[in-house]
Amino acid sequence: MKKLYVTLVFGLIMLGILGAEPAGKIRFIFGDVHYRINPNAGWTIPKINSELEMNGVIRTGSNSNVEIIWKDNTITKLDASREMSIKSLYDLAHEKRGWTTQIKDKAQKMGLQQKNRAEVAGIRRDEVELKSESELYWDADPMVSVFDVIALYEQHKLSEAIPLFKTVIEQGPLHKDAEMAIVYLILISEEQKDSAQMKKYIDVLKKDFPQSTFVEMLPIE
Repeated sequence: MKKLYVTLVFGLIMLGILGAEPAGKIRFIFGDVHYRINPNAGWTIPKINSELEMNGVIRTGSNSNVEIIWKDNTITKLDASREMSIKSLYDLAHEKRGWTTQIKDKAQKMGLQQKNRAEVAGIRRDEVELKSESELYWDADPMVSVFDVIALYEQHKLSEAIPLFKTVIEQGPLHKDAEMAIVYLILISEEQKDSAQMKKYIDVLKKDFPQSTFVEMLPIE
Protein backbone atom coordinates (compact mmCIF):
# COMPACT_ATOMS: atom_id res chain seq x y z
CA MET A 1 0.00 0.00 0.00
CA LYS A 2 2.86 2.34 0.88
CA LYS A 3 4.57 1.55 -2.43
CA LEU A 4 1.36 2.31 -4.31
CA TYR A 5 1.03 5.65 -2.48
CA VAL A 6 4.62 6.64 -3.34
CA THR A 7 4.09 5.66 -6.97
CA LEU A 8 0.87 7.68 -7.13
CA VAL A 9 2.50 10.78 -5.62
CA PHE A 10 5.46 10.50 -8.00
CA GLY A 11 3.09 10.13 -10.93
CA LEU A 12 1.16 13.24 -9.93
CA ILE A 13 4.38 15.23 -9.58
CA MET A 14 5.58 14.14 -13.02
CA LEU A 15 2.16 14.92 -14.50
CA GLY A 16 2.36 18.41 -13.01
CA ILE A 17 5.84 18.92 -14.44
CA LEU A 18 4.94 17.64 -17.90
CA GLY A 19 1.65 19.48 -17.95
CA ALA A 20 3.03 22.81 -16.78
CA GLU A 21 2.64 25.61 -19.29
CA PRO A 22 5.80 27.40 -20.44
CA ALA A 23 6.49 30.81 -18.92
CA GLY A 24 7.06 32.38 -22.31
CA LYS A 25 8.90 31.95 -25.59
CA ILE A 26 11.71 33.46 -27.64
CA ARG A 27 10.54 36.48 -29.65
CA PHE A 28 13.82 37.60 -31.20
CA ILE A 29 17.40 36.32 -31.27
CA PHE A 30 20.60 37.98 -32.37
CA GLY A 31 23.99 36.32 -32.12
CA ASP A 32 25.09 33.66 -29.63
CA VAL A 33 22.26 32.63 -27.29
CA HIS A 34 21.99 29.44 -25.20
CA TYR A 35 19.25 28.02 -22.97
CA ARG A 36 18.87 25.12 -20.58
CA ILE A 37 15.62 23.83 -19.16
CA ASN A 38 17.00 23.74 -15.59
CA PRO A 39 20.32 24.58 -13.88
CA ASN A 40 21.52 20.96 -14.16
CA ALA A 41 20.63 20.39 -17.81
CA GLY A 42 22.92 20.83 -20.79
CA TRP A 43 22.91 24.00 -22.87
CA THR A 44 20.89 24.08 -26.08
CA ILE A 45 20.58 26.64 -28.87
CA PRO A 46 17.04 28.08 -28.88
CA LYS A 47 15.19 29.39 -31.91
CA ILE A 48 12.45 31.97 -32.38
CA ASN A 49 9.27 30.64 -30.70
CA SER A 50 11.25 28.19 -28.52
CA GLU A 51 9.31 27.75 -25.25
CA LEU A 52 10.94 28.63 -21.94
CA GLU A 53 10.33 26.98 -18.57
CA MET A 54 10.22 29.03 -15.37
CA ASN A 55 13.16 27.12 -13.82
CA GLY A 56 15.26 27.44 -16.98
CA VAL A 57 18.38 29.55 -17.54
CA ILE A 58 19.34 31.67 -20.55
CA ARG A 59 22.63 33.31 -21.50
CA THR A 60 23.92 35.59 -24.24
CA GLY A 61 27.36 35.90 -25.77
CA SER A 62 29.22 39.08 -26.69
CA ASN A 63 27.44 41.27 -29.26
CA SER A 64 24.29 39.17 -28.76
CA ASN A 65 20.81 39.69 -27.33
CA VAL A 66 17.48 37.95 -27.01
CA GLU A 67 13.88 39.03 -26.46
CA ILE A 68 11.37 36.96 -24.52
CA ILE A 69 7.60 37.38 -24.76
CA TRP A 70 5.76 36.14 -21.67
CA LYS A 71 2.30 34.58 -21.51
CA ASP A 72 0.72 37.98 -20.76
CA ASN A 73 2.55 39.57 -23.75
CA THR A 74 5.08 41.41 -21.57
CA ILE A 75 8.41 41.60 -23.41
CA THR A 76 11.88 41.34 -21.83
CA LYS A 77 15.24 41.95 -23.53
CA LEU A 78 18.46 40.34 -22.29
CA ASP A 79 21.55 42.19 -23.50
CA ALA A 80 25.00 40.85 -24.40
CA SER A 81 27.20 38.77 -22.07
CA ARG A 82 24.48 38.03 -19.51
CA GLU A 83 23.22 34.88 -17.81
CA MET A 84 19.95 34.86 -15.86
CA SER A 85 17.28 32.44 -14.72
CA ILE A 86 13.94 32.66 -16.47
CA LYS A 87 12.29 33.22 -13.08
CA SER A 88 14.48 36.28 -12.39
CA LEU A 89 13.78 37.72 -15.84
CA TYR A 90 10.05 37.13 -15.37
CA ASP A 91 10.02 38.87 -11.98
CA LEU A 92 12.05 41.80 -13.29
CA ALA A 93 9.75 42.20 -16.29
CA HIS A 94 6.60 42.34 -14.18
CA GLU A 95 8.05 44.59 -11.49
CA LYS A 96 9.58 47.25 -13.73
CA ARG A 97 7.99 47.06 -17.16
CA GLY A 98 4.31 46.76 -16.47
CA TRP A 99 3.52 50.23 -17.80
CA THR A 100 5.29 49.58 -21.12
CA THR A 101 3.22 46.43 -21.65
CA GLN A 102 -0.03 48.31 -21.04
CA ILE A 103 1.01 51.04 -23.48
CA LYS A 104 2.11 48.56 -26.17
CA ASP A 105 -1.15 46.65 -25.91
CA LYS A 106 -3.21 49.83 -26.16
CA ALA A 107 -1.06 51.27 -28.97
CA GLN A 108 -1.44 48.08 -31.00
CA LYS A 109 -5.22 48.09 -30.57
CA MET A 110 -5.52 51.80 -31.34
CA GLY A 111 -3.21 51.47 -34.33
CA LEU A 112 -5.30 48.64 -35.75
CA GLN A 113 -8.49 50.66 -35.35
CA GLN A 114 -6.93 53.70 -37.06
CA LYS A 115 -5.56 51.54 -39.86
CA ASN A 116 -8.97 49.98 -40.50
CA ARG A 117 -10.56 53.43 -40.64
CA ALA A 118 -7.83 54.65 -43.00
CA GLU A 119 -8.35 51.67 -45.30
CA VAL A 120 -12.10 52.35 -45.46
CA ALA A 121 -11.42 56.01 -46.20
CA GLY A 122 -8.95 54.95 -48.88
CA ILE A 123 -11.59 52.84 -50.61
CA ARG A 124 -13.97 55.78 -50.60
CA ARG A 125 -11.29 58.08 -52.03
CA ASP A 126 -10.63 55.58 -54.81
CA GLU A 127 -14.19 56.09 -55.95
CA VAL A 128 -13.38 59.71 -56.72
CA GLU A 129 -10.88 60.90 -59.30
CA LEU A 130 -8.33 63.02 -57.44
CA LYS A 131 -6.20 65.60 -59.20
CA SER A 132 -3.78 68.16 -57.79
CA GLU A 133 -6.25 70.93 -58.60
CA SER A 134 -9.09 69.13 -56.87
CA GLU A 135 -10.63 70.50 -53.68
CA LEU A 136 -9.83 67.09 -52.15
CA TYR A 137 -6.13 67.35 -52.86
CA TRP A 138 -5.41 68.39 -49.25
CA ASP A 139 -6.75 65.01 -48.09
CA ALA A 140 -4.09 63.01 -49.94
CA ASP A 141 -2.25 60.34 -47.94
CA PRO A 142 0.77 61.59 -45.97
CA MET A 143 4.24 60.92 -47.34
CA VAL A 144 5.10 58.66 -44.38
CA SER A 145 2.52 56.27 -42.95
CA VAL A 146 2.69 55.72 -39.19
CA PHE A 147 1.58 52.12 -39.77
CA ASP A 148 4.61 51.43 -41.98
CA VAL A 149 6.89 52.89 -39.30
CA ILE A 150 5.25 50.77 -36.58
CA ALA A 151 5.99 47.73 -38.76
CA LEU A 152 9.68 48.72 -38.76
CA TYR A 153 9.56 48.99 -34.96
CA GLU A 154 8.06 45.50 -34.71
CA GLN A 155 10.91 44.23 -36.91
CA HIS A 156 13.41 45.81 -34.47
CA LYS A 157 14.67 48.26 -37.13
CA LEU A 158 14.88 51.09 -34.63
CA SER A 159 17.51 53.10 -36.51
CA GLU A 160 15.06 53.35 -39.41
CA ALA A 161 11.93 53.78 -37.31
CA ILE A 162 13.10 56.64 -35.07
CA PRO A 163 13.62 59.32 -37.77
CA LEU A 164 10.43 58.25 -39.55
CA PHE A 165 8.38 58.55 -36.36
CA LYS A 166 9.74 62.09 -36.07
CA THR A 167 8.68 62.76 -39.68
CA VAL A 168 5.16 61.55 -38.89
CA ILE A 169 5.02 64.09 -36.05
CA GLU A 170 6.26 66.90 -38.32
CA GLN A 171 3.59 66.06 -40.92
CA GLY A 172 0.80 66.79 -38.44
CA PRO A 173 1.86 67.58 -34.87
CA LEU A 174 -1.69 67.42 -33.51
CA HIS A 175 -2.93 64.51 -35.63
CA LYS A 176 -3.74 61.11 -34.09
CA ASP A 177 -0.82 59.63 -36.05
CA ALA A 178 1.52 62.03 -34.23
CA GLU A 179 0.15 60.81 -30.90
CA MET A 180 0.96 57.24 -31.93
CA ALA A 181 4.45 58.25 -33.09
CA ILE A 182 5.20 60.00 -29.79
CA VAL A 183 4.03 56.96 -27.81
CA TYR A 184 6.35 54.67 -29.78
CA LEU A 185 9.27 57.09 -29.32
CA ILE A 186 8.62 56.91 -25.56
CA LEU A 187 8.75 53.11 -25.73
CA ILE A 188 11.95 53.17 -27.78
CA SER A 189 13.59 55.60 -25.35
CA GLU A 190 12.69 53.30 -22.45
CA GLU A 191 14.10 50.28 -24.30
CA GLN A 192 17.33 52.17 -24.96
CA LYS A 193 17.40 53.33 -21.32
CA ASP A 194 17.54 56.96 -22.45
CA SER A 195 15.65 58.62 -19.59
CA ALA A 196 16.28 62.16 -20.89
CA GLN A 197 14.74 61.40 -24.28
CA MET A 198 11.86 59.52 -22.67
CA LYS A 199 11.04 62.51 -20.45
CA LYS A 200 11.22 64.81 -23.49
CA TYR A 201 8.62 62.76 -25.40
CA ILE A 202 6.43 62.31 -22.32
CA ASP A 203 6.36 66.10 -21.94
CA VAL A 204 5.43 66.50 -25.63
CA LEU A 205 2.62 63.96 -25.28
CA LYS A 206 1.21 65.72 -22.19
CA LYS A 207 1.46 69.14 -23.86
CA ASP A 208 0.06 68.29 -27.31
CA PHE A 209 -2.35 65.53 -26.26
CA PRO A 210 -3.40 66.33 -22.66
CA GLN A 211 -6.52 64.16 -22.99
CA SER A 212 -4.62 61.17 -24.32
CA THR A 213 -5.50 57.92 -22.55
CA PHE A 214 -1.80 57.02 -22.73
CA VAL A 215 -0.88 59.77 -20.26
CA GLU A 216 -2.40 57.99 -17.26
CA MET A 217 -0.39 54.83 -18.08
CA LEU A 218 2.96 56.58 -17.92
CA PRO A 219 5.27 56.11 -14.90
CA ILE A 220 4.99 58.69 -12.14
CA GLU A 221 7.85 61.19 -12.38
